[in-house]
Amino acid sequence: RQTSNLKCPSTKEGATLGYAFISYPHPQFAEEAINKLNGFKFGANNIIVCSFNKTVELAGYPDEYHAPDASDFESKVDLMSWLSDERGRDQYVVRHQLETEIFFCDPVQLNARELVYGGEREKQEGKTWTEMYTGWSPRGLYFATQHARGVALWGGSNFERVARFPHDDVKRWQFSPCEKYLVTFNAIEAEEKGDQDCVSVWDIRTKELARGFPGGLALERRMWPVFKWSHDDAFFARLDEDSILVYETPDMLLLKNPKTTNASV
Repeated sequence: RQTSNLKCPSTKEGATLGYAFISYPHPQFAEEAINKLNGFKFGANNIIVCSFNKTVELAGYPDEYHAPDASDFESKVDLMSWLSDERGRDQYVVRHQLETEIFFCDPVQLNARELVYGGEREKQEGKTWTEMYTGWSPRGLYFATQHARGVALWGGSNFERVARFPHDDVKRWQFSPCEKYLVTFNAIEAEEKGDQDCVSVWDIRTKELARGFPGGLALERRMWPVFKWSHDDAFFARLDEDSILVYETPDMLLLKNPKTTNASV
């Protein structure tokens, strides 16, 4: 394309400063030049081509870095803090009466145990950390506690609550292998209570309900877990009367060719 003006700044000695200003008679010509030449290899370097407005925008940034206000920073729980233990110790949980206590397990000092957390925050509020089942997720990022109103997840060096999943009268729960999803099960069909489904699949990251399911055959035959997961959390399957139903994440929809039919399945 024909240019209408070309200016290439240089030093007193005649050496270029490494940039140039080019004007075109039509904006379309300038856009074509940017699309074709930006990133073009020229010798040992790549050419950067952009509009003059973009150059002005970049020139407006301050030369000195100014750190953002501390209020703009949101501290998050380090879910892998236990891996930084100097002695590489694992953790275990002990439940007795109304107490739930997590200790470091030291394979060298067999009689020594170090309390990590025992529900001290809850005790100060006159509460019990949990009165039901507990357990870790497959990779150890989360510690789950079961309650009458649902399941709570805890993590970090101080076992702070990081998520809560409401499901009244929950009886069982299951993590997916990669800890992306949590399944809760209350063994009651929705039509019996008029509330959420018997089985709920939760997105742990967003803390939102991904999909609800009826108990179906799993409830009739008292089968647990309800779902079998693929190793990468991409698929999960459940047993039907004479078939296997396969669902795909993250949309939780039944696959187009979902059923593996077998009278003896």
